[in-house]
Amino acid sequence: MKTVPSIVAPGYLPSLDGLRAISIGIVIVSHILRETPYVKYVNGFAGVNIFFVISGFLITTLLLKEKVTAGDISLSRFYTRRVLRIFPVAYLYLFVLIFLNVAFQLHITGMSFASAFLYLKNLSFIRGGDWQSGHFWSLAVEEQFYLIFPFILRYNVKLFTRLIIVLILLAPIGNMLYFHPPGFIANMHISLALQIWMNVLGSGTTSILWGSLCAIGLFQGTLSIRTFEKFKGYGIYLLVLLVCIDNPLLLPFTGKEVLNMYLFAPGVCLVLLLSIQPGKSFSFALLNHPIVRKIGILSYSLYIWQQLFTEHQPWAKTFKYGDSVWLNLIALGITAYLSYHFFEKKFLLLKNRFHSKTTTEVKMAEVPEKPYHSIAL
Repeated sequence: MKTVPSIVAPGYLPSLDGLRAISIGIVIVSHILRETPYVKYVNGFAGVNIFFVISGFLITTLLLKEKVTAGDISLSRFYTRRVLRIFPVAYLYLFVLIFLNVAFQLHITGMSFASAFLYLKNLSFIRGGDWQSGHFWSLAVEEQFYLIFPFILRYNVKLFTRLIIVLILLAPIGNMLYFHPPGFIANMHISLALQIWMNVLGSGTTSILWGSLCAIGLFQGTLSIRTFEKFKGYGIYLLVLLVCIDNPLLLPFTGKEVLNMYLFAPGVCLVLLLSIQPGKSFSFALLNHPIVRKIGILSYSLYIWQQLFTEHQPWAKTFKYGDSVWLNLIALGITAYLSYHFFEKKFLLLKNRFHSKTTTEVKMAEVPEKPYHSIAL
């Protein structure tokens, strides 16, 4: 790895905001339909897994760009950027939730709050059962990935690549053993170990690993963007096909997990490669439409706050239209907008001071006026 692939040389890939907009749309729709018969037609996990693939791809790309151009990776700068991106609004939400828990008697336990604050919500045996903080499981998956994998990538890219491949191959096996354990491993300790394996290295982490592997392939040259160039106008159509296949009606949970690990996540990687290539097509135009991109920019804010507005609203029974879907969607949009522009932006601007060394060493001609949009969830 001696050069940065031209396709990822710019600090901002606008099509990814379009993919984030689609991802958050899938999540919100699935949550709105959660208590209706129509929920079986929409899989909210598909939206979250798209986020995971994008995150794995972007984080690995940024770290490799720094390694190639500067010769090393500054982990202190990396973790500072991650903290400033993820923590502020997440903790703001949790403090607001503490107030709502008291005001509306939501009965959210201290253990549930603790698991959210400590990013352990993906561990099913400690996470608690409340709806309002349940979505922090995905943030926990992300943070646990950040705690381990950047260290390996910094010191040995080959080891990092091999580890990713091994984990991708082993993850479905661990999940299948947990859901369908043979008699000879059916004891408490092994069951707990398999449960931890499933929580930590389940489909979420596997999707991040697929995104990382995609980035490594570009840098190593094993993936050539020219190979996919003539298909770049079909990215959005492939994504629609993948979302339709990843449907609760088609497969039981265990089968869907394996499908996600070996079809959906790598398929999203292909969608990503097709989408970041500029061109005159409906797919590229849709992903780069100003409204779609603005939704994508707000996607992390929307994801954090949507749990309060899409289902089990604390205020649902306090006034006549408290549980109105449309009223709550409007309130969600306003909340996410205010959260982003009047709270998160302050930390995002501060995060710019801790950019990797590639900021000045890689040609950034295509970076827009606000490059901090480039890294979301």
